[in-house]
Amino acid sequence: MDNVLVLKSIRHWLVLILFILLPLHALLVTVGTKMIAGTGQAPIVWLAVWKEVVIAVIFVVGISELAFKMRNAKCEMRKALSFFRGKASLKWKGDIQIILISLMLVIAFAISGFRVTETQFVFGFKYLFVPLIFFLLLSRLEWEKDFLERKVFPAVLIVGGLISLYGIITFFLPMGFFTVLGYSDAHSLYAPGSALSAFQQIGESGVRRVQSTFAGPNQFGLWLLLPFSIALVDRRKFSISNFQFPNNYQLSIINYQLISRLILMLIIASSLILTFSRSAWIAAFAITIYASFILLRGKKRVTLIGALTGIAVMVTVVITFVSPNLILRSISNRHHIERVQEGFVTMIEHPLGLGLGSAGPASNRVSDPCLTFDAGSDISWAKDRDDLCLFVGGVQMQPSPEVKTCKCAFLPENWYVQVGVELGVIGFVLFLVLVGKLLVSGFWFLVRRDYVGSAVFLSFLGISIASLFLHAWEDSAVAYTVWGVVGIVMSVKRF
Repeated sequence: MDNVLVLKSIRHWLVLILFILLPLHALLVTVGTKMIAGTGQAPIVWLAVWKEVVIAVIFVVGISELAFKMRNAKCEMRKALSFFRGKASLKWKGDIQIILISLMLVIAFAISGFRVTETQFVFGFKYLFVPLIFFLLLSRLEWEKDFLERKVFPAVLIVGGLISLYGIITFFLPMGFFTVLGYSDAHSLYAPGSALSAFQQIGESGVRRVQSTFAGPNQFGLWLLLPFSIALVDRRKFSISNFQFPNNYQLSIINYQLISRLILMLIIASSLILTFSRSAWIAAFAITIYASFILLRGKKRVTLIGALTGIAVMVTVVITFVSPNLILRSISNRHHIERVQEGFVTMIEHPLGLGLGSAGPASNRVSDPCLTFDAGSDISWAKDRDDLCLFVGGVQMQPSPEVKTCKCAFLPENWYVQVGVELGVIGFVLFLVLVGKLLVSGFWFLVRRDYVGSAVFLSFLGISIASLFLHAWEDSAVAYTVWGVVGIVMSVKRF
């Protein structure tokens, strides 16, 4: 049994370290690549895959725990089998996730072998299935009941506050700061064979979008939904009954806790706003309204929801009049709509799917970097960038079609549609059922006012909403962290 305890302790520490380092991944890999390979180089592969290596080690440790348990006395056998089945009283609830994900895997292997390349399949598997398998693994293992509350959540809040503050600072720093770290001197561009862009800008406005330690502002904004949700629903620490201090110290400690949380929320919210990620904004607003509706009663509920809605509408209207590009972004909106429509049409035309990796971020990794502009746009700024494919008014202008026919990525701009394009209509339905089942189950955490479960559920809800507008699960920090904490909650709470 000692071996089991040692392995369990190792697993706990590995998962905690993984969650702490994931938000720093893009920055660490960029700086590491600059130090090893020099400026302007694509991220070094063996540096970039560290997180998958850690997950593989966690998987091996988890399987080893099971093996040791099965070798113990017969009375331990039933507990070991719970790795696969969950508690007997909730057997079906625990197994339905395994069934859904297993069916998706069967479809992926059945149709992908003759429709996509091996490289596409590997990238597609990484983006879609590695987080889901990680989720299943963590949901089948035993965890300390306070692992999330006492270790993971404080770590996420501290890291979230630090990288949010760093993100706000980078909003004002010159380009030279980013190139020293190893970023590309370009902005708003993604090229698979080069370094990350220093930052993104909104159209031609020159307004910078904060991405902090992440690969892009959307990814950063979506990850912030987790610390935002944790801070939003954590009210326990402000109750006098929770403190065992002399009376004359109680008020000062409570004020300190309250002020600390308000400052943290302000920093996170400010950084979230500066990402200018409309999907993350919508998700954060939905999280706040939903939590207020469930957790509050009577006049408090009506007052807060009304105030939040009024403020959001007023700010939106003011920004729309003062600087329309910050919100409206007509070109971006049109491209989003067109790509979602194209994705739906493709899914209908190919109901069995085009294969894993044929759409979304996996497609981006094996395609040319393409940029699309309206007719009449000036593209002279890119005449020295022979690595870019530029389309003006739907016509390939750079490089010349006689020289090269560009292969652009298939980006439906919707994670659900992306799954439908890759795995067909059946895979699309299976993924919707999986997400829907988790959302319905997680709803009860808010009803029961369970702090840990509510924070996890709200962040999962926010990213599920953002997935309607983005490839929201593409970033490893978002996918592995959120699917991971959902799996841990499932194991501890058994919802």
